[in-house]
Amino acid sequence: NAINPDQLGVVLMVQSLQDPGVEIVIKRLLSNLDGNTLFRIKLPDKFIGQEFKALYSVSEWIPVAIIQANNVIENPAKGTILQKNDDIIVIAPSRPNV
Repeated sequence: NAINPDQLGVVLMVQSLQDPGVEIVIKRLLSNLDGNTLFRIKLPDKFIGQEFKALYSVSEWIPVAIIQANNVIENPAKGTILQKNDDIIVIAPSRPNV
């Protein structure tokens, strides 16, 4: 799905009024030019059957979501069980090599 730039602009404007500074983090995470950004990667096999909290053991990324059967679960419960065909969304300085 493509991001609607008009809709994103409105969201960022409202976010900046409600929680100043958050819009800067969002802009940086959406940029792939410098610093940390968001990546969708295949769940590494070693995490299949483990709880979501196990993903925090990797120092190169911060896990933020799971994609299970095209269903995006942002900030899942730490006890959510990871499944074979899951993808994960992580924040990282470069695309993780998994």
